[in-house]
Amino acid sequence: MTKRLTVSAAVMALAMLGMTACSSDSLQHAETARVTLQIAPDANQDSAIELDIVAVYDSDLLKTLLAMPARDWFSKRRQFELDYPKGWKAWNWQVVPGQVVPTQDIQADTGSAYGVLVFANYRTPGDHRARVTKLSSVVVQLQRDGFVVTGKE
Repeated sequence: MTKRLTVSAAVMALAMLGMTACSSDSLQHAETARVTLQIAPDANQDSAIELDIVAVYDSDLLKTLLAMPARDWFSKRRQFELDYPKGWKAWNWQVVPGQVVPTQDIQADTGSAYGVLVFANYRTPGDHRARVTKLSSVVVQLQRDGFVVTGKE
């Protein structure tokens, strides 16, 4: 009887350890609900700008994208569609400086995502990528040479 109890306790301990490991910061679900874009009159040095908000459902893909500048994301996006057809979903905007864009509700598609990333295709050098986690409302401020992401939980 003692041996059976010890095995059961060991199995329970391993199961709990597995649940703890799955809840690490790098794999927390994003749960972003709403996105608002604020586009400055001189955004992207007075040029149109493409912006993607990407919900990532594949942990390996998330690691890859976290190391990728926006310029590479936009040039390789089609290949990611082929390689990871169910690994991500993107909301895309192509905006001009000063444009007003309605707030977008994305909650239904981010609850199971491991991360939500913002990519902005700026003319200036830089990564132009940000990670958004656990924010119910996100504001992306597109500025002259880069962007800022703010939000509330």
